Amino acid sequence: MKKEKLELETKLKMISAATETLALARKQDVLDIEKVLRQVSDIISKEKIEEVKIGMIAASSKALSMLQRNPNLKDKEILKQITNELPEIYDSITNI
Repeated sequence: MKKEKLELETKLKMISAATETLALARKQDVLDIEKVLRQVSDIISKEKIEEVKIGMIAASSKALSMLQRNPNLKDKEILKQITNELPEIYDSITNI
C-alpha cells in the first residue's frame, strides 16, 4: 500500500476509533475506562495493519483522556481537537 494511502486510511480509522470510544463511554452512567477500552479493543483487533491498530489505540486513549479530564466537553469538541492533533499523533506512532 502506498505511504500516502496508508497515512490517510490510518488517520480516518483513528477518528473512527475515537468516535466509537466516545459513543461507548457516553452510554455509561459512570465512566468505566477499562470497560470502554475492552469494547473498543474488540473493534481494533479486527484491523490487520499494525500501524493502523496503534493509531486507533492512540486516538481512543486520547479521546478517553480528554473526556475524563473534562466530562462537559461535547464529542464534537473532542473530535475536533483530536483531528487537529492527528499529524503529531500519527508522526509519533510512525516513529516508534
